[in-house]
Amino acid sequence: MESYPIGVKDSARQADVNRIISVYKRAVIVTWLLLLLPLYPLLTYTSINAIIWQRYSFRYAIGLVMYAALVLLWLLMLGLPRSYINRINRQIDDFLSNPWLYGQFVITCTSLTLLTLTAMLLWGWGYNLILGSSVVLLGLWLSILPLFWQWGLKGWAFRLESPGRLIDRLGQNSHLWLPPVIGAGVLLISAVLGFNSFSLQLIPILGLIPAIVAFLIYWRWPAIGLIGLVVAGLVVPSPNLPGGLNVGVIVLVLLIGLHLFAVIVKRRPLRLVPSRTVWPLLALVLGAILSFGVGNLPWFTFAQPAPMDAQLGGLFIYILAAGAFLLIAHQVRDLHWLKWLTWLFVALGSVHIAGWLVPGLGKFTGPLLQLGTFNNSLFWVWLVSLSASQSAFNRELHFTWRVVLGGVALTTLYVGFVLNNDWKSGYLPPIASVGAMIAFHAWWVAIPAVLAAYPVVLYLSSQAIASDDYSYSTRVDALLIMLEIIKVNPILGLGPANYYWYTPLFPIRGWAVQFNSHNNYVDIVAQTGLVGLACFFWFALEVAWLAWKLRTKVPAGGFAWAYVYGVMGGLAGTLVAAALADWVLPFPYNIGLTGFRMTMLGWMFLGGLVCIEQIYMGQSHPQEINLTERVGPRSPGRLQTAVSPCLNTNRVIIPPKGVSQ
Repeated sequence: MESYPIGVKDSARQADVNRIISVYKRAVIVTWLLLLLPLYPLLTYTSINAIIWQRYSFRYAIGLVMYAALVLLWLLMLGLPRSYINRINRQIDDFLSNPWLYGQFVITCTSLTLLTLTAMLLWGWGYNLILGSSVVLLGLWLSILPLFWQWGLKGWAFRLESPGRLIDRLGQNSHLWLPPVIGAGVLLISAVLGFNSFSLQLIPILGLIPAIVAFLIYWRWPAIGLIGLVVAGLVVPSPNLPGGLNVGVIVLVLLIGLHLFAVIVKRRPLRLVPSRTVWPLLALVLGAILSFGVGNLPWFTFAQPAPMDAQLGGLFIYILAAGAFLLIAHQVRDLHWLKWLTWLFVALGSVHIAGWLVPGLGKFTGPLLQLGTFNNSLFWVWLVSLSASQSAFNRELHFTWRVVLGGVALTTLYVGFVLNNDWKSGYLPPIASVGAMIAFHAWWVAIPAVLAAYPVVLYLSSQAIASDDYSYSTRVDALLIMLEIIKVNPILGLGPANYYWYTPLFPIRGWAVQFNSHNNYVDIVAQTGLVGLACFFWFALEVAWLAWKLRTKVPAGGFAWAYVYGVMGGLAGTLVAAALADWVLPFPYNIGLTGFRMTMLGWMFLGGLVCIEQIYMGQSHPQEINLTERVGPRSPGRLQTAVSPCLNTNRVIIPPKGVSQ
């Protein structure tokens, strides 16, 4: 792109502006035409379990609707505002000036294309020549799109050169042509494999494709990993793995490992986020590690401790819970990502609640959430807390959305209290969450409200006990036995998972059986001692105190302010849920890693409070965050361009309509 000296005629600059817009529109149209190529094979494919129009399965029909929406809405890209087109132009300029960045882009396009081809092969989505070729062409087009853009900005110039000069130019500009060529080769080879001799032995190799894609995306936008964590924890099915291990937990482990890997590779100091909530959490983890060590001592002569894999599983539950809290605290520095996490969780949870209320919808929405999520008390706690707080306190939302979120909270309470009344963990903790948010907002009426609500609390507690008297009485018996076991080492406990193997020494109602306490506080004392329980309460108090401080530090009426109230409600509901079962720190032989896929999200939402602390209390002028870029975060290498775009004279900045140049 040519640069113009000061005082150049406006017509010359306007010509460059029009050229950028023209290239953009041509790119949009070409992409739209390529999106139309797979239309025929997709529409003519017939599913095995045909439900819709006697031709498509329900999931396939949803995919077709999404594809049709993409094709129809893509043309709306032609009306994209100039500021967005300008941003695309800068991004492509960065791609072509940075070989490593462009290589990442090509690898991402290639990997996504291979992943699509693999999915069609494994699930039989009408894989044929037209469909496979269209996918390959679309992937190849996306890979060379930056080159197409640059070619258009140069006036679609094309000239023949001598072979020697051509070889020299290819060598000097290998960073431009080599990544697309490699990508095209990989795509063609994959297509040949798909049509000729695809073997199931290639599946493990092709399984690396999503891992590569995820790594590249995470490396550039680490906070996206947390969005993937919500999706993996709630909806991604998991194969039968030992010990209840599942995809959600695996993703959490990978994200923690990638964060540490990034610290090492980028040679950054390993610094903890400056928040008082971190120290009790680290103390809790340290106490669990010490308890793991002393737990292997011979505390009982006629009983052995739990197997080592169970002990390690119990220990890692403590470590991973702290990891989920610290991960979001260290990676999210923008409310944009916290909003995405909140709305995504509320949206997925709302779909499940709708299945309870709309006749016939449950058979479709029921399989959406995985086992260990909807049957975890913290799912109901955080769905009510986040939706109710945003509805009540986020005045920046449109009134319609506030009504919708309030409806989500009320219907969730209705499902838990009326339709699923037998399960106390489904409605008692969410009710406590709502009460805590009300008291937190109007603390001066908290005492009168507690006195007025005392009959209601008495009724709910008595009704819960009366409706399940056997469960209540056996829990009391189990508590008395647990106190006898805890006496052996009340300071550091008996180690993770170990007490389960000591319970047969103390028969319950005449039966020498293994059992767990069904109470998280008792579990914490039995496994990590009074030290662990003290650290847990210390952590809860620090979170509550932080929320209380942020109440006046965060601008009232916005998302962050409502989120603070939501965390306070979620914390209160979490503490109540811990008294009903091991929902907060799952016991390996009860809730375990299966239920931890939802528990980790609860710890993550608690960590979101630390993000708000760093944004509004760690910055002298929090309102100035992201003023250099209105849409999305910017990488450090592009900060100078964002602040002073005029410093780069090789770029043409398109002014918004109505603004003089």
